[in-house]
Order: sequence, then structure tokens, then C-alpha cells
Amino acid sequence: LLLSPSADPSAVHEELMNANVYAEELLEDLQDHQLDELFSEGLCMLELIYLLAPHSSKFKQEVFPAEEADDPFPERRADFHGSDREYEEERMAFHRRANYRLAWAFMTRFVKTIEVVLDGNLQPLHFRQPITAMWYVQEATKQHILDTIPYSSPDIKAKAFIQLCIAAHTESKLIRDLSRFSVVSGPCLTFARRHLPDGMHRPFQVFLADDAKMMTRLLRACLILGLSLALHVGTFLEP
Repeated sequence: LLLSPSADPSAVHEELMNANVYAEELLEDLQDHQLDELFSEGLCMLELIYLLAPHSSKFKQEVFPAEEADDPFPERRADFHGSDREYEEERMAFHRRANYRLAWAFMTRFVKTIEVVLDGNLQPLHFRQPITAMWYVQEATKQHILDTIPYSSPDIKAKAFIQLCIAAHTESKLIRDLSRFSVVSGPCLTFARRHLPDGMHRPFQVFLADDAKMMTRLLRACLILGLSLALHVGTFLEP
């Protein structure tokens, strides 16, 4: 009922606000091909909108949602000057715009823009950002690409950039697989994803959150364990 055109915008808005957290968690468990299957039509529309927007300011004004700060609405009836019917109409219209704004913010995170030189002209290129690039590429990896890539010639720079990106993509897929690993398996996995904090059933979520510090602690724990075993053997070993 909420997906029908005649659905109450206020009811849809309330459900969207409640489901926003679950949507984020579901996104983290999707593969790139699953993302394309679910949102390919919407992502293609966004790419088309980004291509047309620079050519018509009227089109951009009508399609792009207004900022939340520029579109206020008094939630309390006492702050609205008008009849009850006018208040409900304005409230529904506001929630309809808010729903569109939420959907826009949700979808636009997947479409990014870069500038490329084609035939000597600088032109924008819109592309879909994979999930691995959104959550699983470390800042150190990005900085390594910026520090390592050579600028001697455009061809060498492009070739090195592609090679470094392939290596970063391989690393990000490994981080993704580790972060999704769960000690819970079978039919209980769905329950754990929805109702348990990630740290309770996904150990690498905690470990990868601060991997350098966690690795140091792991090495220290190994040293302490090795020392304890050596002391135990040295104390109780009989010749």
C-alpha cells in the first residue's frame, strides 16, 4: 500500500524514517551486481539527469530537490496560520517533498562525477560507484595512489592509475569479505544481521575498525602467551 501512487505521503515519510537504518544495513550486505539489479533504472535516470542539468536551469530547479534548510514546515498545528484543511494539505505536500529528498540522497551516493579530457575539451563523466569503493577502500590506500602515481606523461599516468586501482579493488574485496564474516551461520544469520550489533557476531568488524591498534594488541597477546608457555615449560619440565 505504501508503494501505490495514492499512498498517504505522511505515512510513507514515517515509514521511511524508521526503515532508514535497516536500509543502510542491507546495503552493506549487497553485492555490486545485486545493486544493479535493484536500482539500475534509478541510477540510469540519475546519470541522465546529471547530463541534462547543465543545459537547462529550469530543468535543474524542477528536478533537483530543495535543501532541507530551505524547505521548512511547522510540525505543530499551532505554528501554522490557516485552516485545518490547509494545514493537512501543506503537511502532505511537505512530506511528499521530504520523501523525494530522502530518495534522492539515497540514490545519488551511488553516482559520482569526474572530469576527463576528450578531444581537447574538459567534460564531466558520470559513473556508478561500486559498493566496495563506498565502504571498503581505506584512506591509506587512496593516499598511496596519490603518492605513488607518476606524472611524467599522460599515458604512463593512466596505466599506473589503472594498475593501482585494480590492486585497491582486490584489497577492498578482501576487506569486504572479512567484514561480512559472521560466527553465526544458517537460518540464524538473518536474525543476527537485523537484531544484533555487528560487533557481537562479526569479529572483523571490530578488528578492522582500527586495524593497526588491533594488530599491535594481537602481537602483544601472542608475546604474552609465548612467554607464559615458556615460563610454564621452564618451571614444570622435568629433565
